[in-house]
Amino acid sequence: MHKLLILLTSACLAQTTVTGLLQTPSGTPFSGKILISLPIASVVNTCVTPVQVLTFRPVTIQVSGGTMPATSLYATPCLKPQYPYIVRFFNTQNTQLYSAKWRVPNVSLVDLTVCDVTELANLPIYEAVTVLVSITGNGAAQQLQTSGTAKFIQYQASQNNTNPVRIGNSATSSTFGQPLLPGQQSGTPPINTSLSAQVYDLSSIFIYASPNDKVAILYGN
Repeated sequence: MHKLLILLTSACLAQTTVTGLLQTPSGTPFSGKILISLPIASVVNTCVTPVQVLTFRPVTIQVSGGTMPATSLYATPCLKPQYPYIVRFFNTQNTQLYSAKWRVPNVSLVDLTVCDVTELANLPIYEAVTVLVSITGNGAAQQLQTSGTAKFIQYQASQNNTNPVRIGNSATSSTFGQPLLPGQQSGTPPINTSLSAQVYDLSSIFIYASPNDKVAILYGN
């Protein structure tokens, strides 16, 4: 699992300084970048008087040798609505490896010597990830894989596509299936890794794309 040695210290305006040691599932230091964002652009900070309306822009953090630079984030309990931070992990080739949701506590000091990020996230971190760089449309429904399962699947349609991509079962066509507009991203709800019997069957998923349109797919267990 992805391990995080993290130190959280409270600052003014209900902000928390986050720093720590990030490791890959194999235990080696993580190198790459993490992107931290909120699902909405503006939230209310209720931990100050008077309350403040905040605009939170995505934060990109470069991580080298497992060392995460000190980063200030607003404490989740202070935000209204209390959305968790969405955290995406990318390798040095800019390929997304993992995703998580962090709920940052509003406390003066928390020293978690070896903390799984899922303890902050209440979501699993997926260890086994396969990246299909691109599926190119041929005007017919294409099977995602002939076999295999996954706990989550993410789709990213190329912004250069001429038509919506369609995702569904074997009956998927240009008019049937979940549409994915050019440049749009979508995905399945993640299944907790503790629910071993529940998976997505990759062979039952079909993708329709117009000739030469493309869709990138990320899935994992």
